[in-house]
Amino acid sequence: MATVKTLETSPHVQSSEGGPLSLVSICLDSDSHGLLRQFVESVPGLHLQAQLDDYTLEGQDSILQRIGDSAPDICVIDFDRDRRGATMAAERIHAGLAGTAIFAVSSNVQPDLIIQAMRCG
Repeated sequence: MATVKTLETSPHVQSSEGGPLSLVSICLDSDSHGLLRQFVESVPGLHLQAQLDDYTLEGQDSILQRIGDSAPDICVIDFDRDRRGATMAAERIHAGLAGTAIFAVSSNVQPDLIIQAMRCG
């Protein structure tokens, strides 16, 4: 029998401005995006602002044009499809949207690749 641990969350999460936390996903596969969507729907005060299917983000204005009017609080980037493209996207977000937390996800568990992804954000 498998044991499932659940995450305990506060009843309502908020950004530093007091509004809901916004989240953008970049290049997540359909299974991962489905799980992320379920998580977002289960946490009051968290909303999925945008889902991008490519890593092309040329500058802060382009990032905001593609994801909406305001910078997201959280950005989840899948590094599996194109590690170089994901790295460049993370660097652009980090440089242009300093208040956005970046989470790199990957099915690859090689320590050197994990460290490389951490250096981007």
